[in-house]
Amino acid sequence: MVALAGLIRRLLGLLVVLVAISVVAFALPRLAPGDPVETLSGEHRLSSAAHDRMRHELGLDRPLAAQYLAFVAGAASGNLGTSIYSRQPVAAELAAALPATLELAVLALLIAAVVGVSAGWMAARRRNAALDRAFTLAAALFQSVPVYWLGLVLVLVFALALPWAPVAGRISPAFAVVPVTGFLLLDAVLAGAWDAAASAAAHLVLPVAALVPLPLAQIARTTRYAMLEEVDAAYVRTARAKGATATRASVHALNNAMVPVLQAGGLIAAQLLGGAVITESVFAWPGLGRWLLLAVQHRDYPVLQGGLMVVAILVVAASLATDAAARMIDPRLRERRT
Repeated sequence: MVALAGLIRRLLGLLVVLVAISVVAFALPRLAPGDPVETLSGEHRLSSAAHDRMRHELGLDRPLAAQYLAFVAGAASGNLGTSIYSRQPVAAELAAALPATLELAVLALLIAAVVGVSAGWMAARRRNAALDRAFTLAAALFQSVPVYWLGLVLVLVFALALPWAPVAGRISPAFAVVPVTGFLLLDAVLAGAWDAAASAAAHLVLPVAALVPLPLAQIARTTRYAMLEEVDAAYVRTARAKGATATRASVHALNNAMVPVLQAGGLIAAQLLGGAVITESVFAWPGLGRWLLLAVQHRDYPVLQGGLMVVAILVVAASLATDAAARMIDPRLRERRT
């Protein structure tokens, strides 16, 4: 019964979060200045009658409450509406743009996690040494460098001054990869198209390099602080007293240090998705970022509200997944939840 009550509480909490996300996603585009009808008309000034007629066709003359309920009802059935600008289903455009963003974010997360955890672990083992001080300085630098500025610097240096990597798109136009997972690099590898895989990997280099530093610094600093708490714990001292080497004891402590790192997963996911939106605008990456940026320019309410809702749900899902992983590692968290 206690477990069932806990499950019901979590489901009700999730429902409240989803309602809040839908309200924010619906309200934010409408709070921004501008009129979608005037944006569509461009330089051609519409008469008052034509303007009202277009607003009626787009459903913008309905009460906001009715528009919101229609949005929620459609989203619940998988229908996010139709783009005002392209006249295409928002869900179809989202399905085309989402894999590109996820490919960028997942690869950046893997690199940030591996390098960040390793750096934090080594810095904690050499507390107050030169390596630890260098790590602290590098982490502060990584967290203070704007993603947009870093992307521009990478373009100037490695795409223009030293043309070592392509600067736009996901793959060379010379290659056509049949989408299976939506991750072009993985799809090319699965198809055995190694030239296409090399092109996709080359196109990932600069965007990933711009996106990695911020989550890497967050993961590394969290790992270091957690490790510093664990290495002084009683079980580590006991292991050392029984003859365990310093390396083996620190590896054992790292397992428990991963709990706060995983609990920071929601923040790190938000950082990655937010950074991906900015990175995509710099590198002409055809993902959610460019799609939403164009929607802002065109005041495309259905695209903005659908895209913002999906991004927010992805962040919540990542937070729930990392929280579940933390509870699997640390039984004490499961006991506190029940």
